[in-house]
Amino acid sequence: MDDAERARSLADGYWEDLLALEPMLGTMIGDPRYDDRLSDPGEAGRARTASVSRAALDELSSIDRSALDITMRGTLDVLEAIARRSLAEIEQGNAFFNAIGSAVSTIGGIALMTVNPFAGAAVAATGERVL
Repeated sequence: MDDAERARSLADGYWEDLLALEPMLGTMIGDPRYDDRLSDPGEAGRARTASVSRAALDELSSIDRSALDITMRGTLDVLEAIARRSLAEIEQGNAFFNAIGSAVSTIGGIALMTVNPFAGAAVAATGERVL
């Protein structure tokens, strides 16, 4: 697997892990898979977040970003910022505001942290999303 394929795999995998760790983030962006869950602010949840972040940073360190296109380099830069911030918050004892506070603010700024009336996207009687 070349660096571009590894980078894509890393980005896709980290995104999926992030959504599983921070279900409200998925709900905010319209991904319903984790709508029935909340993040785990306890010791086990923080340990999972730290493990996922460290694994992503380890994999990232083995990828030659200079060989990637600008979009993928930017994607990896954001991934790195989120993972580093998550680890720093855990290490500093501020994990209660982890990916919802860090990933969302990193991705879209403070505006995404406010209540979004469309975030839950209504579900029709058939179970399909309306929005």
